[in-house]
Amino acid sequence: MNVTEAVQKLSHDDEAERDRALAALMGDKRAAVHALVAALKGPMASKAMARMVLLLAAFEAKEGVPVLLDLLDRGTLGYDERGAIARALGDLVEDRHAKDSRLRRHALTLSAELVAATRAAVIPVLRHIGDEGCDERLMIMAAVDDDDEVKRRARAALIELRSRRPLAQSSATTSSPAGAGADGLPAGAMAVDFAALLSSSAAPAVGLPEGALAFDFEAMVKQQAPAAPAPLDPKEALMQRLRDPRWGERAKAIEDVVARGQEMVPLLVERVGSDVPARMGICLALAQLQATEAASALLMVATSEARTSAERDVQAVALKALANCLTGTEEGVAQPLLPLLRSPDPFVRAGAVVCLGRLADRVGARAATLLLASDPHEEVRKAAAIAVSESVREDHEDLVAPLLATLTAVPRPPPEGQEAILIALSRIEVTQVALKVRIRHRVRPLVFGVTASQRRLAICVLDRCYSEDDPPPLWVIEDVLDRTADPSPDTRLVAASFVARFLEPGFADAVTRLEDVLDRGERGVSLLVLDALHRHATPLARAALQAVADGDPDQEVKARAQVLLAGPAPPPASEPPTPPVRAPSAPDAPRPAPRTRVRPAGSAADVVVAKDPSAFVDDVNRPVAARLRAIDEAKATGRLDAAAAEAARRRILQRS
Repeated sequence: MNVTEAVQKLSHDDEAERDRALAALMGDKRAAVHALVAALKGPMASKAMARMVLLLAAFEAKEGVPVLLDLLDRGTLGYDERGAIARALGDLVEDRHAKDSRLRRHALTLSAELVAATRAAVIPVLRHIGDEGCDERLMIMAAVDDDDEVKRRARAALIELRSRRPLAQSSATTSSPAGAGADGLPAGAMAVDFAALLSSSAAPAVGLPEGALAFDFEAMVKQQAPAAPAPLDPKEALMQRLRDPRWGERAKAIEDVVARGQEMVPLLVERVGSDVPARMGICLALAQLQATEAASALLMVATSEARTSAERDVQAVALKALANCLTGTEEGVAQPLLPLLRSPDPFVRAGAVVCLGRLADRVGARAATLLLASDPHEEVRKAAAIAVSESVREDHEDLVAPLLATLTAVPRPPPEGQEAILIALSRIEVTQVALKVRIRHRVRPLVFGVTASQRRLAICVLDRCYSEDDPPPLWVIEDVLDRTADPSPDTRLVAASFVARFLEPGFADAVTRLEDVLDRGERGVSLLVLDALHRHATPLARAALQAVADGDPDQEVKARAQVLLAGPAPPPASEPPTPPVRAPSAPDAPRPAPRTRVRPAGSAADVVVAKDPSAFVDDVNRPVAARLRAIDEAKATGRLDAAAAEAARRRILQRS
């Protein structure tokens, strides 16, 4: 195994393979250093990067310092990667690197990390640089750092740093006055001119012996101690809390940021592109604030290349925040988002398709339709369903065919996907007759869908596909009439509206089923059912209207029934005209085909009534004798055959 292959296998999932790669690198350290440096300059896996950095430190590769600084310049590293680089820099940096401005800047940044191990690892770098800023930082870490190990290392670094300086420089860095020579002082000791301190003391205090001097040791100690850091601005303090690696603390910080409202938005937008440790918290806060001015910055974060799993997590959160900040009128946003639909991370794909659905761009609706049918991940399909329901507009008639194909694809979309397609179809203004026919056939089975939303939306789509000039066939009316008894009140309402609009006069058994709906006492549904009964135009329907007008407890429903009864009655549907007497025809003459469909209201043609005697039996508002007479009349006029009439008579007598 050569060193290039060994570097690639450092990220292998098999521990044995990683050990073999490490052994190969240890066998040729010089070539290994060149291979590691080349790998760190290019794209690499996050879990292998920390191993590469630590191997450079183990091989004492001083030439690797610029590469490590380049990695820090990217600003996309996580806590673990920055900690590994801090350890490597602490081992590799020498005094010759002290004048490197990039090294100084990154060292000061790493010394303020939230992870104590990173702060401790960068202390040797601060000691090697040793300028005034690093000296001050070491003094602060030695005095006020939260971690005891960091304090101990910072104090040791200060002692070593000051032991290497000339006495005059060491005295100048302290707050004590310049004094006599300090030859022979132990390492780390500081010269203090007590004579100057005593000469500057106040006059003898009251109660002291004659000749005694007052000396304020507390003031001297305070004077020697490093100055406390200035308190942070409240907004900066919140930004510092957003970097906290503990999720509970970061969540509290996000709540506090959101509570401050829009005043935090400019600072969040400014930092989202540069403050990597706080980027996740910033994106989550912007997602809740929904600030439209943050869209550009969030788009930059969402479309930046993600090399690690942590970066992909931030990318997914940034896409969620971007979706909440979009208004739909933005231009030039769709094209950068399209490549994210091929991301290996399903949550990135889901966030991208939701963003595309929020845009007023036809490409978003097409992409969402394709993902809804083909993506293997459930989260992406749910997001695509949301995008489909939001992105389709009235003029997207060209999307009807792919939507119908997705609706009937195998395997079928999830229930929420089918509902989204129905929402989209109910919004599109379909003008082509062929498309309307396809919609009718594909949508009709969903009238009996598994969810109430599917049933309700299917009825709404069918309602848009029919008109008075192009009424639905009887079997569609039958299906929707069944939905007037649906468990969902919303479905009952839209079904009643459909029936009130399209119920054919004289439809068999309709009165009994509509009376059952009236018994529920739902005002909105009852008003529509009254219109359906009025369209039915049979004596049974008029009797049902009369019963409502006489005694319904709901005054509004009662008043509506009275208005319908007082208005002009539609053409009767229960009494067909007397057939004309015709001359007997030849035996082989063709007989007219039986009529199988109810004619439209107002038609001059005959009306075919149901052969089912239930209409005569279930009219409980009429006396028994009247119902028996109606059966005899129907038998005499040929509307009921003898067997059906006898069965109806038995049923009436049994119920009585």
